[in-house]
Amino acid sequence: MLNNLRVLCKDKATRGVSAVSQTFFCSWNIWSLAFYIQIAQWWSVTGQSVVTALFVAYIVMMLYYRQKERRKDKPAPQIKKPSAIARFFNWPGSPQRYIPMSNPNRCCRKH
Repeated sequence: MLNNLRVLCKDKATRGVSAVSQTFFCSWNIWSLAFYIQIAQWWSVTGQSVVTALFVAYIVMMLYYRQKERRKDKPAPQIKKPSAIARFFNWPGSPQRYIPMSNPNRCCRKH
């Protein structure tokens, strides 16, 4: 498991690895941890806690890098040109400078 974490940190990609199988074995480790606690096998609880923590860390990192990769593959959103109404009224986002209405001396234009 430590080697898997090391490779995941190095590559920052999870191609060819199934999240379903990793989640199955992580849930098995969690069940084993609960079982060892019930039968008071404290050395086994300690070892199983470490393995379970590694599995959880691996799954979290795997999901993070998959999400990051999906966002990278998405095309950038297109910036819309402001409408004619927005340009006419000088609303925020229009190419003209926005004049805030909080200052009455600056909002009135003389023609």
